[in-house]
Amino acid sequence: MTVSVFSTSDLELVGQDWLEQLKKHAEDAPYRRARFCLHHSTDEAVQEMIIAFCGDSLVPPYLHVGQNESIHIIEVRLAVIFLSNETGDAVERVDLSPPGQDGPFMYRISGPRWHVVVPLTQYVVVHEISKGPFVSPHDDYPPWGPTSMTEHRDFISKAVEQSLELL
Repeated sequence: MTVSVFSTSDLELVGQDWLEQLKKHAEDAPYRRARFCLHHSTDEAVQEMIIAFCGDSLVPPYLHVGQNESIHIIEVRLAVIFLSNETGDAVERVDLSPPGQDGPFMYRISGPRWHVVVPLTQYVVVHEISKGPFVSPHDDYPPWGPTSMTEHRDFISKAVEQSLELL
């Protein structure tokens, strides 16, 4: 479960204090991630959030049907591994790092492509925007997806290994 806090204000200022709070919440969360939703409810047309991941956070494979997703890296490094719709094998990898470092700092996906995000450092903080209203990406789960925590860790390890060959 991801810890989520929703905005209650018409003006939100996100500074280092928010990032540190999110990292602390992520440390204490069962799935080792936490989000500060800048929108007020899951019904809004734009879903915008700041998300902190611990390095050992496990994010299941997901896709957005009829929605888009943009992720902008705020702190450190994150791999986005795109997966084969049929087999779940890694077919593409994008590593995100803050502006001024090698490589992209943002991506936007407009079609339904299975993918996983994998923290590459002790903590990762991102800014994510997607089209609302919120629809759980886990409602559509692939037949090849992991079903237990052990399978999940093995699945992510395999995806990372395969994706390294693509770089």
